[in-house]
Parts: sequence; C-alpha cells; structure tokens
Amino acid sequence: MLDIKSHSFKNYWWVSLSIVAIGSDIGIETLKIIGAKILTITDVRDEEELSKVYGSVINSKAVIIEDNLYRVLKADLENIISSLPSPPLIIVVPSFTVHETSRLREIHNKVSLAVGVKLKW
Repeated sequence: MLDIKSHSFKNYWWVSLSIVAIGSDIGIETLKIIGAKILTITDVRDEEELSKVYGSVINSKAVIIEDNLYRVLKADLENIISSLPSPPLIIVVPSFTVHETSRLREIHNKVSLAVGVKLKW
C-alpha cells in the first residue's frame, strides 16, 4: 500500500486530459459535466466548422463524437489520426435523437475479417 504522506510526488508529471465532445444535437452539451470541451456542428460542409473539429481532434487526448458525424467525417479523421504520433481515443456515441450506432456493426465486420469467418450477428 502506498503511504501518500511519506511519498514524494516531485518526480511525477501529470498530463492534463483534454476531452472534446463533437455533435450536431444540443444534447452533446451534457458532456460538459465530465469536463469536455463542446463543439456543436450545424453544417458539416462549412470549412470553418470542419477546421475547428480537426484542430480539436489534433489537440485532444479523447474525442467523443456522435455517430452521424463520425460516418460523414470518418475518412478525414482516419487520415488525421494516422499522421499523429500520439492519436486521441475516438469514442463514437449515438446521437441523442437516434439511440443506436453503426460502430458496433463496423467492429463486428472487422473482427469477422480478422478471424477469416463471417461471425453471426
């Protein structure tokens, strides 16, 4: 057991965990409670909004993104993440209006491909 009173913490450095939550629904605002920076996207074709999204992804440790936006931005996000030395964790969540995500089916297909057998759904 670690004795905190006698332990010296001067040799530790702490990385601040930066989390960004990206969504198109106002419900994404609820993630402020965990300390996430909130980006509400109204138009995925708007260059200014996209540059904010991509900049946030690059500068974050974790990205929570709604499924509908993830599907639209997936290729760009994969390109950005593959070029980063320490990429963020991408967490795909269902929209607050649609309570399901396509991410589970995508993972199922990748696991089926990896094992060489079409797994039951």
